[in-house]
Amino acid sequence: YVFYRKGVGDMALGGLGQSSQAVNWFDRRQDPDFIFARSYDAYTARVDNMPFYNSKTPITNLTYLESGQKRYREEHFELLHAQNISPSTSANVSYKARSTMGRYDWQRTKNHALSLGFAHTGKRYSIHAGYMRNTVDTRENGGVVGEWAIADTVFEMPSGVPMRLASAEANNLYRNTSFFVKQSIGIPLQRMTEHDFSMADLSAVYIGHLFEYNSWSKVYTDKYATYTDERYERNENGTFKSHTDTYYKEWLLNPETTRDSLAERIITNRLFVQAQPWDRNGVVGTIDGGIGLDLHTYSQFALTDYLTGKYERVKKTAW
Repeated sequence: YVFYRKGVGDMALGGLGQSSQAVNWFDRRQDPDFIFARSYDAYTARVDNMPFYNSKTPITNLTYLESGQKRYREEHFELLHAQNISPSTSANVSYKARSTMGRYDWQRTKNHALSLGFAHTGKRYSIHAGYMRNTVDTRENGGVVGEWAIADTVFEMPSGVPMRLASAEANNLYRNTSFFVKQSIGIPLQRMTEHDFSMADLSAVYIGHLFEYNSWSKVYTDKYATYTDERYERNENGTFKSHTDTYYKEWLLNPETTRDSLAERIITNRLFVQAQPWDRNGVVGTIDGGIGLDLHTYSQFALTDYLTGKYERVKKTAW
């Protein structure tokens, strides 16, 4: 399990690819952007976990793991290839697919993460670029109909526990596309010689630029269905009385199906300057400064969109 590789682990739903949250609060990503998919951070490819390699020979790694009975099967597939084009230039591709059928009804989850990376680290100029594509496809069951469904020992298999979302069509689909380029050029304040492998030990000034595009979307679909709580309450005789209900109390537009969508897009441009008075290991390693511009675009389905036929978007700018 990916989420057990760091720190004390995560609070998880239990299956490979399902949502989780780090037990250690400081291990949780504090970035407020698109919090709906944050519980899948252990599986998504992002700028902060993009891998880069520097190898004398090409590397290819192919991994496939499978566990559990067929009805509860978990699968992990991973493909990695990385190689250097030159001693200072490299490229890599990584694809990971993790999935589970789930222990309870309608818990199937599929995670796909693709990342493409390119890097060049010269003496004065360096560039890192990456493309990431994430897809999370998960069914929702709404939780058990009552505590008795878990506490009662009559249910010997988790697949027999009744859930509140009685339709197998309840589904959340997350999609993410991200691209970034970070580059910098160094201006040495001392004369460089052929014996200087890098500028790390010299006085220098670095000028850099970061561009990032990040787009997330979530679509929830479901069909109208009822569930029955066999032990909703006791009557005057002490026997249980059942109750039939629906997960959602109101279906506003369509009495049979629902589709709710929201999306977020962020475009980031940042220019930074880094002064290195002596060397990076000195008393004053670096002095950093910069300016940035973030363009945020949010959109979610609203009743006015249905009436006017126009999908409204909210745009915000942050410096």
